[in-house]
Amino acid sequence: MEGTDLTKGKLFNNMFVLLIPIFFTSLLNSFYSIIDSIWIGVLIGEDGISTITNCFPFILVITSIAAGFSVTTSVLIARFYGEKSNEKIKKMIGSSYLLSITIGILMMLMFSLLASNLLGILNTPKEIFNNTKTYLIIYMIGFIFNFFLLMIIDGLRAIGNSKTPLIFVTVGTILNIILDPIFINLGFGVVGTAIATLISMIISLIIGIIYINKKSELLKINFKYWKYDFDFIKNFLRLGIPVILEKLTGAVIISFEVYISNISGVVGSAAYGTISKIENVVYVIGIAFSSVATITVSQFIGNKKINECKKVMYEGLKMTVIPTVLIAIIIFVFPKQIVSIFVNSEEAITLAVSFLMIVGLSFVLQPIKQLINGFIFGTGHSLFIFLSSVLGIIVEIIIIFILRNNGVGNLNALGFGILINVLIAIIINIIYYYSNRWKKQKIPYG
Repeated sequence: MEGTDLTKGKLFNNMFVLLIPIFFTSLLNSFYSIIDSIWIGVLIGEDGISTITNCFPFILVITSIAAGFSVTTSVLIARFYGEKSNEKIKKMIGSSYLLSITIGILMMLMFSLLASNLLGILNTPKEIFNNTKTYLIIYMIGFIFNFFLLMIIDGLRAIGNSKTPLIFVTVGTILNIILDPIFINLGFGVVGTAIATLISMIISLIIGIIYINKKSELLKINFKYWKYDFDFIKNFLRLGIPVILEKLTGAVIISFEVYISNISGVVGSAAYGTISKIENVVYVIGIAFSSVATITVSQFIGNKKINECKKVMYEGLKMTVIPTVLIAIIIFVFPKQIVSIFVNSEEAITLAVSFLMIVGLSFVLQPIKQLINGFIFGTGHSLFIFLSSVLGIIVEIIIIFILRNNGVGNLNALGFGILINVLIAIIINIIYYYSNRWKKQKIPYG
């Protein structure tokens, strides 16, 4: 059977071998927006950074939907892989491909038609409004291709192959690095980075399709399985809807944070946008741990070894030590140097560094938070993650309003609110983990 059974052999080694390619793949994937930010910061300036910052909440919405969908697909495929059920995997991935295209097109149409209204709600500055709208529409077109590629990537990861997706994303990232300055200097400005991203996504998907059709019997495109399978949809609704809602709550709070930062004008928006790029890098590190925990736990459950799942958490925590320490050192020892990569205005740098000093601890805790989340996702208890996320967001909003009303600056209030949100999520999820309620199966073995 193709792929790797993670439940056999030394668990730490299996998880580590799975983790490293996932980490670099996720990191490179995040580089699409980071590279855009660097080129825009160097060649365009604050207006360009503010443009992509105002697009970010909507990009986060569609990526949240895609991420929720892919997590669900990954959990179910990993379980079927643990059961050694090839036919179920083929049906699952066929339905996933079909749904990804359908949802991608619908999201693109919806956001393109509503772009002006949505940007108005965010209080997007007038001087960047038109560029922001164009950037958003082009990005949404690229999302259709990226969504399909995400299904391929998570399908490969679910069967224990995390190395191959790294190739797809590496090619796309290199193309983006090359194409960004070309399109900016051709006169497209900030919109040129969206065009570069679109081209990179299309080429990455083409490479991914060629690979699975030649190398993977389980995941290759077979239109025989391209149909809306009822069992898949039922399990997807049970597990996937809470996952998507949890991701979307994150998009909602990001939208709120962008709105607050926009009150401080382009400089405040640029400062917040700069720190959000740093947060993206930290977040993908955490997501790598989340993915490994989700896939490994799902394979254990598929193999009817639920009592051995705690080993996944134990080994995962050992792996979070080094990245957690490194994140702390980079953020608290070299804050100005990191911020200066993205923006060159002294006013924006000062504001961003002050914000980073408050919110930085939440970045440090991300690997641990995401590891626990991934574990719970893998057991099928996604509704709990959603509910704990909602609670954290409510508290964050309350903290922000209280601090702003008591004279604390907009970004500093945001920083404290975000930090409290993360701390609440970690505490609640740890309590849930030790309660052992996750052992009660929410999704049938298949």
